[in-house]
Amino acid sequence: MSKAELMQSAKTDRRRHQRQPANLMASVSLGGPGMIPCKVLNISAMGAMLEFAGPVILPQTFHLRIDQDFFECGCEIRHQNGLTAGLLFTSNRQRALATYGD
Repeated sequence: MSKAELMQSAKTDRRRHQRQPANLMASVSLGGPGMIPCKVLNISAMGAMLEFAGPVILPQTFHLRIDQDFFECGCEIRHQNGLTAGLLFTSNRQRALATYGD
């Protein structure tokens, strides 16, 4: 990556906590009785990138559960593109910082 590309990347990435690669099975609750399975591709103390097996339209807010880490939190969607969605944790942030902080 050139110096110009690195500088542009630093300008557009506003994250305070670096995302770490992950391969965690998770599920999303949209408020109804069922859960939608997904995979956490990367994660930080503030948010994560999810991947779904098929098309999913997420509401602005929802609930995420990562069973492997005994972690649950409220989330807010930041962006969605095809089968992936970036999210911000809106609750349980102290636990997220302890579990996924850098």
